[in-house]
Amino acid sequence: MSHWNPALRSLETTESGIYGPKSFIGYLRDTDEDPSQYRTADELSIDTHKQLSDRLDERGAMVLRLGKASDGPGTQFALVDVAEKIDDFFINEGAFDSDSREMLNYTPKANDTLSLGQSAQDMLDVYRSLPTFSETSLVNFALSIGILSRALGLDTAQIGTAPTTVASTFDFQFEPHPDHPTVVHHNSGQVEIDGLIMTRRGGERILLVIEAKRGRGRKLAKHKIGYPTLAAEMSLSLTVDQLVPVYLRAHTVDGDDDDMIRYSIYECSDIPIGETQPCLTGLRVINNRHYEVRLG
Repeated sequence: MSHWNPALRSLETTESGIYGPKSFIGYLRDTDEDPSQYRTADELSIDTHKQLSDRLDERGAMVLRLGKASDGPGTQFALVDVAEKIDDFFINEGAFDSDSREMLNYTPKANDTLSLGQSAQDMLDVYRSLPTFSETSLVNFALSIGILSRALGLDTAQIGTAPTTVASTFDFQFEPHPDHPTVVHHNSGQVEIDGLIMTRRGGERILLVIEAKRGRGRKLAKHKIGYPTLAAEMSLSLTVDQLVPVYLRAHTVDGDDDDMIRYSIYECSDIPIGETQPCLTGLRVINNRHYEVRLG
């Protein structure tokens, strides 16, 4: 028996197609479950399709973490009934042609290296000396060497400064799915933004909101880039011509050659307005670029 069954039974009778928001600890207590047997983060913080509970997946219900509970202790959640449309909540990286990668040769004395400015070439020496790349260093490398600028068509060849990272609590509202335009409230919930970068494209002032992941491609939950976008759009007092959500995936190539990095960079649309509020599943990939970078 799954601990989600009582919520799923209630979901079947709701006209809105949404169960909650409700305190997760309160829900477990109400259904005679022991909250100490469950980790809230594991149950509610779904980064990928694979992490979604099998019971929710087979039932076609998506779980959303919605910040501080207003009806009890801890964190609140909602379930959204989407039947055969569960994939609407995910970006499927496997649907993009990442095998057709542009090759970039940044080994010493290579033409791609020599085409960079001196400061970028000096940074290459630093990156070549690293025994391993952290998620942060993979992002900073893409900025300082110009991979992100190339992928997004930015006005500057390289972005010389490290991105601003954010880990704070944010309030915002959104509609989960066009089939269920009921507005839900993300209430003072923790949101981490891997990178905020102010730059220009076509002369326009744009704000990049970056979500970065290390490792091979997955089905990424849209709220991983959607929540940071909503937080930046609704809570930051910045005047820009466009806000651009960007999902960056990077990993080193398996095998003997550890000096090869593969990048996939997905430019996403802004989150469109549903009936009254931004609709989370309306976020989509509008441009994708893939690179294989050799450092030597």
